Amino acid sequence: MKEKVIIYLHGFRSSPESKKATFLKQFCSINNIDFLCPPLDISPEKAATQSMTIVKNVMGYQYQQIILVGSSLGGFYSTYIMQNFEGSEQILSILINPSVKPFRDLESAINSEKAWELEVLNIKPFTRDHHLEIQKLEETVGTTLRFPDNILLVAAKGDELLSWEEMSSFYKGCQQYIVDGSDHSMTDFPKHWKSIKSFIGV
Repeated sequence: MKEKVIIYLHGFRSSPESKKATFLKQFCSINNIDFLCPPLDISPEKAATQSMTIVKNVMGYQYQQIILVGSSLGGFYSTYIMQNFEGSEQILSILINPSVKPFRDLESAINSEKAWELEVLNIKPFTRDHHLEIQKLEETVGTTLRFPDNILLVAAKGDELLSWEEMSSFYKGCQQYIVDGSDHSMTDFPKHWKSIKSFIGV
């Protein structure tokens, strides 16, 4: 039985094939850690339910440590779980450039896809209904974190989409690893993982 499991929640329009997900998967296989990365639905309500269901199922396996790693919108979903899941005091959460106000930030994404993208890339449109689902989820997250000691914020000052100061302020009371430069995708994530992984005792 492996002692730890990492559940990676990817960002908006990302996937289990993303660079961070692939890097973490390799890291876990080398270090005898179980790794899960569900392909999250475009519907925030469904994605939140998917994420919560995986955490509930994993809870039944008696791991010594469950670790959520969420990037961007996945960071918001991780926070949603930390705020709403009954056993979340037992979970550690690493948030990479998390979306603090996704309802505001994703307004511009409503029906922004071009017809050829929907057809050629076989992606689903992000609709106004999806946007309203985010608003409901955001309301259940609130502004006061239940277990700040269990959360590590990883925020890049060079994030071109989201404000690192807003993240730092929202996750005050949590441990914070602030990166000079970098970008929203944190393309240099492997370099920083060396410092980040001590939070989960690896």
